Amino acid sequence: MRVSFGILFFPGLLLLSGCHGSTHEESARTVGPAIIRLALPGELGKPERPAVEFDHQKHTEALEDDGCGACHRVDADKRSLPRLRFKEEPTGSTGWMQAHHQVCIDCHDRRLVKKQPSGPNDCGECHRRRPPSIGTRKTLRFDYSLHHRHVLAYGEECSACHHVYANDQQKLEYKSGTEDACSACHLPQKVDQQTPLRDAVHIACINCHIERKGRVGRTGPWLCAGCHGAEEQAKIKKLKDVPRLERGQSRRPSGLRK
Repeated sequence: MRVSFGILFFPGLLLLSGCHGSTHEESARTVGPAIIRLALPGELGKPERPAVEFDHQKHTEALEDDGCGACHRVDADKRSLPRLRFKEEPTGSTGWMQAHHQVCIDCHDRRLVKKQPSGPNDCGECHRRRPPSIGTRKTLRFDYSLHHRHVLAYGEECSACHHVYANDQQKLEYKSGTEDACSACHLPQKVDQQTPLRDAVHIACINCHIERKGRVGRTGPWLCAGCHGAEEQAKIKKLKDVPRLERGQSRRPSGLRK
């Protein structure tokens, strides 16, 4: 049996995405967009036990009162970061294993002591051998319709999302007329100190949605399936007529598509 996995990289995490099944498709499992495959970085070699299939949505719901900071690092602006709350930067296979165990098992043990619902703390309960899987995670395209919905929500305050890096002040700031796509600056992989695209999008979007949820009630999704689930994506209302953003651009000759 041969299985080929499509992998999305996060620091310390591997996400199942659109996995292609084996030669026996009928035996493959379907896993939802919230399932994260916790595995050692490939360069550290083959692990002794199977990778953990981590249900992110289940943990988000169980730890809602604690917030994302229960598992993730938080920056100076109190934004949750994709990086887990490792006590120290892990190195080597043993270091990576211990770092994840400290985050996960220590939390399970603390909740057990407090007589709160908890997850497993036995090796075999997390590291289980499972049949091959097919991931259903879908990439969310931030199209013109979705962009305009955000423009309406923020009253055309472009500074809510757009920024440039001010080298003289060594900080991010908004500069009118420089608005561009996130990918114009944030590359797929980390370069120097620049935040990679996937991390930047998750930091900006999820934290904003959670903050608006507490402040105004009306917000976008913050759970994995809300953005990456096929059914949830289908529910996103598409605007038929998206007006052109006015940014001082030149006018096109009449007769051409606006």
